[in-house]
Amino acid sequence: MKSQISNVKCQNLKGFTFVDVLIGISLMLIVFLGIFGAYQLGLKVIGLSRQKIIATSLANQKLEEARNLPYQKVGIEGIDENGALKETEYYPSENPKYTIFTDVDCRNDPADGSDDTCLCDYKTVTVTVSWSGLFGGEVSLATDIAPKNEIQECEKQGGVLEVSVFDAKGQPVADAQVKVEDSITGYTESCLTDQNGECSGQRGIFLDPSENPENYKVTVSKTGYNTDQTFATGDTYDSKTIANPEKPNITILSGQITQSSFSIDLLSSFSIETRSSRGKTSFNDSFDNMSKISEFSNILVSEGKVSLAKTNGDYISSGFLISTDITSPNLQGWDEFTFIKELPTDTEIKIQLLYFDGENWVLIPDSDLPQNSTGLGPSPIDLSILDHTTYDTLRAKATLSTTNPSQTPLLYEWSISYFTKVSQPVSDVTFLLRGNKIVGTDSQEEPIYKYPATSQTIDKTGTISDLEWDTYNFSNFAISGESVELEEGVPGTILPDGSLSVDLAPNTTQSVTLYLAAENTLLVSVFDSETKDPILGANVRVANNELGYDKTQQTDESGETFFIPLEEANYDLEVTAEGYEAYTDRVSVIGDVTKTINLILSPS
Repeated sequence: MKSQISNVKCQNLKGFTFVDVLIGISLMLIVFLGIFGAYQLGLKVIGLSRQKIIATSLANQKLEEARNLPYQKVGIEGIDENGALKETEYYPSENPKYTIFTDVDCRNDPADGSDDTCLCDYKTVTVTVSWSGLFGGEVSLATDIAPKNEIQECEKQGGVLEVSVFDAKGQPVADAQVKVEDSITGYTESCLTDQNGECSGQRGIFLDPSENPENYKVTVSKTGYNTDQTFATGDTYDSKTIANPEKPNITILSGQITQSSFSIDLLSSFSIETRSSRGKTSFNDSFDNMSKISEFSNILVSEGKVSLAKTNGDYISSGFLISTDITSPNLQGWDEFTFIKELPTDTEIKIQLLYFDGENWVLIPDSDLPQNSTGLGPSPIDLSILDHTTYDTLRAKATLSTTNPSQTPLLYEWSISYFTKVSQPVSDVTFLLRGNKIVGTDSQEEPIYKYPATSQTIDKTGTISDLEWDTYNFSNFAISGESVELEEGVPGTILPDGSLSVDLAPNTTQSVTLYLAAENTLLVSVFDSETKDPILGANVRVANNELGYDKTQQTDESGETFFIPLEEANYDLEVTAEGYEAYTDRVSVIGDVTKTINLILSPS
């Protein structure tokens, strides 16, 4: 038994063979070498990535340095003229690990034209950063740097003028002629604006540096447009010396861009009609008393104002007043309705107009006077739309109301203006026309106007053309050399000095009617004694030897001719027409006089 047990133990203690050991070691080497290789590869990738990041950063820094240089200095130091970039650099400088190599190439763009004298249309800067060592490599980056203008491209000693041209609304004007003249040498340059209203696109006009300030005069023009230009101190305009130009001449400095803008637009004109006064008068009530009030209820008129009446210390909730009749036996038309009111919180005033329909005083319908049923406003109200034959008499009505017993609305005054006589065409009218734009001021700081005061003559109707958009002033009115006053100007605003201010927009024909007033006038109407038809072309002579007045005018299609102005006196009147017997008489002119003459046919 013992012997058998021992044999079994010996068999269980049997070890590894040499082959087994070699195989095991080989397997272990394969595993560990794979792990080591992967680790080594990871280190290489990490190291290479780190080197590339540093190299890329160095390359970008170098490119940024090139971009920030003046265009002329973008080049290699010692190789390119004015070059400021080093061809080879090392980083770090004490223990270099990276080599930085910079190259600059000039590029000629065919789009610039085959006759381009500036061959360096733009520059390409290439930066290559390399490194050595176990994980050596390189990074290369490039950028294009373009010049901003011809000065930079051709590296000339001069400046650039960039011109922008706009119209009155701020829109660009294409194909405008921009002329630049050296006021000292007479040298000129010119160009046409592009679709953006810019002169020669982005390049502008290359000019030599100015020897003196305000050296270059710029003039911008286009067919059918007004002209805009610069001026120098001492220039003469309208026989006046400009001391302070509104738009000074341009100064060009070396290496700099000068920008300037100009405004031009299509020309316009005035279509003028000259007529006699329409006899404008008005109904006014400033509420000093009740004399111009026909009806009222629950209102109080006191100290130039209308308010609601009170009861027990509180204002009554509503009240009204109606004016007396507003009319004239010579009514020719209505003008406007004005009023002044004050409306504290919770109060209201409704203004309306009434007319007599044959039985009662009723509101003018909204179809003829918009918003009349709900209340007119704001002041003034245009009444020229009313037919004066239908509405020959008016009354004004005001309804005052409040929802706060401690507050009342206030009406201070109202006025309705109207015309009382027929306006007649007027011949031989002269006046001065002046624009408001200026080119500068003189030594006394007086304005020098771009469109100076110019004498104009209108024979009943006429046109003044080729005018720049502006606000124009009409003044110094005269008829046949005799001064008269302007009673109205439509459209326009009469200024305190008696002149008329009218706005003129670009590319328009603005109609203007001038109504001229004189104390004494004579309207002569000539008719056929049998047919009662008006006679066209009859010669009407009005004369007064003592006054030195002798004037002959012809009748129009209506058989009328109008003499204005006249002095208060007696005048000899002579009327002749082909085929009719001559007519003579003596007429007394005091105020506005109308004379009707019936000519008799001459015997056959």
